Order: sequence, then C-alpha cells, then structure tokens
Amino acid sequence: RERTESQWTGVIALSSAVIIHAIVYTQCKKRCCKVSVISFNALPCFIAGVILSLVGSIFERPQLSALSLHSTLATMYLGCFAGVFGILCYFSLQKRASAFQASLVFLIFP
Repeated sequence: RERTESQWTGVIALSSAVIIHAIVYTQCKKRCCKVSVISFNALPCFIAGVILSLVGSIFERPQLSALSLHSTLATMYLGCFAGVFGILCYFSLQKRASAFQASLVFLIFP
C-alpha cells in the first residue's frame, strides 16, 4: 500500500512540474519576458539539484566511503552530457512546436 501511495505522489509531483513549467513559459512568452532561454531552463534545474542533494544528504544519510570512482564518474556523465543533450533536444523542439508541446518534454526529460 505504501508503494502505491508513493508512486501516486511521484506522478502528481511530475504532473505538477509539467503544468507549472508550461504556465510559466507561456506567460513569459506572452509578456515578452527577456530572460535567456538557457537561464530560464538551466538555473531552476541547478537550484533543484542543489536542494535535492541537500535534502537527500539529510534524510538519506549517505556513506561517503561507499562511493566509488565509477559511480561518481557515471553521475557526472549523466549530469554533464546526458542532461545537456536533453536540454538541446528541448530547445530544438521549441523551434518546431508550441510552448505547451515543448513543455511536455519534461515527461521524458524531467
């Protein structure tokens, strides 16, 4: 039962993120907000990553001795290369689709 509840919590959180992002992006486009596209997408992701890391370190109590070089490099690869690829795909999609449709990419690249 707990697992089902936590899955629904995740679904609601992801859906909320998609909806909020779509609303904010369309309002900025409508009001001609002069925010750099990279800043518009990268800064919130960075801030969310920092918050997630801080909250995770408090509640998860990670053992730093259990970290390996391989896992650290894999995490850096995902953050630097796979994350950048996702953002580039998002920018490419924005040129071909509406703002709302482009925001739905968060279902694939959250």
